[in-house]
Amino acid sequence: MEFKIIESKRGCRMAVYNKFKYNFGSTSKEDGFTRWRCVTRTCSALIYSDKSDFFLSTAGEHNHESYDLTNIYRQIVNVGCKRKAVEDMHVQSKKVVLKEIAPNDHAATTFTVNDINTFTATV
Repeated sequence: MEFKIIESKRGCRMAVYNKFKYNFGSTSKEDGFTRWRCVTRTCSALIYSDKSDFFLSTAGEHNHESYDLTNIYRQIVNVGCKRKAVEDMHVQSKKVVLKEIAPNDHAATTFTVNDINTFTATV
């Protein structure tokens, strides 16, 4: 998985790059570059992006294993389902889940029946 901006469980922006997740760090006032820090607190790895969220560079090394792509896709779909369930309160939860999985075809093949049931239960 290349550089991608996703939404975290709490609604904040989060970056994913090479199977690692990064939280928003800061934005430079001078050039508009954004610094992202690894979500693991003890890790000092950073990445940088420009104003248009285009990946620029990395800094530091990770001191932990990368995340499984299935877990990253699961988070993307789960957060999307919760957001759409709040927006469309009169739609059945199963329909919300299926509409959220449809655009993520590459992720849909990795989900199990248990994952889909969990998505439906959280909505």
